[in-house]
Amino acid sequence: PPSHNGKPLQVNVSLNLRNIFEVNEKAQYISLETSLRMYWKDERIIGVPLGKDEFVNVNGKAIDHFWVPDVFIDQAKALRAPTFHVKPTSVRVYPDGTVRYSSRVNYDVACAMDFHRYPVDEQMCEIKYESFGYTSKQMTFQWLPDEMNNVNPNISLDQFEEQVIFQSNYATDYYEIQYPGLILHIHLSR
Repeated sequence: PPSHNGKPLQVNVSLNLRNIFEVNEKAQYISLETSLRMYWKDERIIGVPLGKDEFVNVNGKAIDHFWVPDVFIDQAKALRAPTFHVKPTSVRVYPDGTVRYSSRVNYDVACAMDFHRYPVDEQMCEIKYESFGYTSKQMTFQWLPDEMNNVNPNISLDQFEEQVIFQSNYATDYYEIQYPGLILHIHLSR
């Protein structure tokens, strides 16, 4: 990743939780529809003339020419990009060197559930977004403020009420080397 003075690159992340498609209690997973946005500074872009617009949009195969954080979703059982012809992904480049990567993705993620208090049970689904190859010395993640994260107010589940909590950033502790990550909690109460 591009860095400044050898310090870790700060990647700011926002999430648009568009829908919770399913809470599968038997298989213990939750299906989500999201848009994930990541912002970082790339000093190699500063001073590049961008014209009169405040940013330039990059789509399609041109995105392959940009460095993008290598985020994966821990314990994801399936990933689906809702695609027609072109993958729903874009890069925006701003005059100050800020790059915004945005992608629409739907996924099923494991959610360990406890039914001892059924039918008044509560479940906490923990979704972890982690870097696959860049260490915490190379890159860090941070959720943007709550007003930059969107949760669709019209999400309606048959048996649960949901509360979405954007936890702070963390570094993995199950490897010799630490990797940066973010946690999203979805609290489900019947």
